[in-house]
Amino acid sequence: MPFGVSFVALGRRVRHHPLIRFFLYGSLALYLLSIWSFFRNTEPVPFTPLPELISPYSLLVVGVLAQSLCYAAGLSYRNKLVHQEKTRRRSSSSSS
Repeated sequence: MPFGVSFVALGRRVRHHPLIRFFLYGSLALYLLSIWSFFRNTEPVPFTPLPELISPYSLLVVGVLAQSLCYAAGLSYRNKLVHQEKTRRRSSSSSS
């Protein structure tokens, strides 16, 4: 519950900055999918060579992947902004 409240507060505070949204959506995906897998875990886990691929645990794997993809997209977006700023500085300094 405290994580949910902090995510909502962070989302309202930085509503207009898209970079924070990437991190927020990734964290929310992991948080919600882990809660969902907790409630879906009603059966004992059978013996398998890959227990990560059983239904409730596969939701955790999907959550971690979603968080990683959102984090990578946020870093890519930040690098794009830095590159655009460098390009603006070069074009403004060469035109002066």
